[in-house]
Amino acid sequence: MSASQPVKPGVAVPAIAFAVAASIAAYPPIGFWPLAFIMAAPVFAVIDTTSWRATFAIVFVYYVAMGSVLVRWLAIPLAADYGIHPVKAWAFVVVVATLQCVALAAVMAVWPVLRSRVSAAWAPLVLAALWVLGEEVRSGPLILPWVLVGQAVIDAPIWVQVADLGGVPAVSFVVTAISAGLAIALARRTWVPIVAPTVLAAATLVYGATWLAAHEESGLSL
Repeated sequence: MSASQPVKPGVAVPAIAFAVAASIAAYPPIGFWPLAFIMAAPVFAVIDTTSWRATFAIVFVYYVAMGSVLVRWLAIPLAADYGIHPVKAWAFVVVVATLQCVALAAVMAVWPVLRSRVSAAWAPLVLAALWVLGEEVRSGPLILPWVLVGQAVIDAPIWVQVADLGGVPAVSFVVTAISAGLAIALARRTWVPIVAPTVLAAATLVYGATWLAAHEESGLSL
């Protein structure tokens, strides 16, 4: 198995900045959903060599940066409908974004422990499973069901049909696995990590196309 080369700060910072920008553009209101398949790839590439502390910090910074922007709408009803001072409303947004980030970053900090025990072929699926678990922790016990990866492709019907097999987590898993596969393949300079995500993507597209074709006459798409 090829090992990833440590990412220098001069590369890591721009990589994470790109991930933040791509994530903001992938979700509504911009909604350029194809970016969902690569938006977290720079983060995954960077954490393929980092310690658990660095992994926690990188995921936290990435998610709080883009999460604060994407959940900013929470401040509007708080200020307009409930009369809360705008400063306090925005402070609440930051708190919500922070809680989202802590939960996800804590789960993703397990990756450095598993990394050496997982082959390159299975690494993208394990990484995607951790990410989805992190989303489940914050959207379940913490009741913060916003900015899930699967929500970024809601305008792409063929990709979201697997939701009837596993809800939003199923969609998040597919999208994240593709992103992780690309990232790990690039970081380790081997094509092996792309295989499993490619098979998963193909199965998802076949399932989605079959479902859409079967329900075309009824007008259903979700």
